[in-house]
Amino acid sequence: LRVRQEGLFGRPLSSWDLERFSNDLADEVWTGSGIVGEELNRDVTTRLPMAEALADQPPGIYALQASIPEVSRFDQSPATQWFIVTDFGLRSLSGADGLTVEARSLADTSALGGATVTLVSRTNEVLAETVTDADGVARFAPGLMNGQGGKAAALVTVRSEDDFAFLSLEDAAFDLSDRGVEGGAPAGAVDVFLTTDR
Repeated sequence: LRVRQEGLFGRPLSSWDLERFSNDLADEVWTGSGIVGEELNRDVTTRLPMAEALADQPPGIYALQASIPEVSRFDQSPATQWFIVTDFGLRSLSGADGLTVEARSLADTSALGGATVTLVSRTNEVLAETVTDADGVARFAPGLMNGQGGKAAALVTVRSEDDFAFLSLEDAAFDLSDRGVEGGAPAGAVDVFLTTDR
């Protein structure tokens, strides 16, 4: 949560951010090099052996930085790519009945029952903890979503013995309306669906 609170997650890290990140928030797990091809006016893809580098690492949040040899990171900040190693696919639904979190496997879309789901506040306080049922669903009471200031729910973490993932409750939802999938307008007090006989 500290990485998100300090605005580090998902963006390039400056040399000063990297120093703070490396000293206080993270451990280095791999160092290597890749030879980048050069073709004028063309995008070039360079593959790094991440599968081997992360083979013995636990699921979690990783940041990959790439820089040019013999160029000071203070003169030119390294490129940063964030990624999460997990099999958890998470979805949250918030409504009058509270917060519902659904966990499914990204590999085969099966429900992930028995995973521990933790609701965390802006101040990194655990508000509640529960376990997903056989359908991969966990529910939190409505009152837990009414916190103000530092007590407001900010993050959901889901973990099992060998996996981990998180879902921010403060980020904006994906807006797909520009792709023709905005759906119908929200229903009022009464919503009727009528169909004619064939």
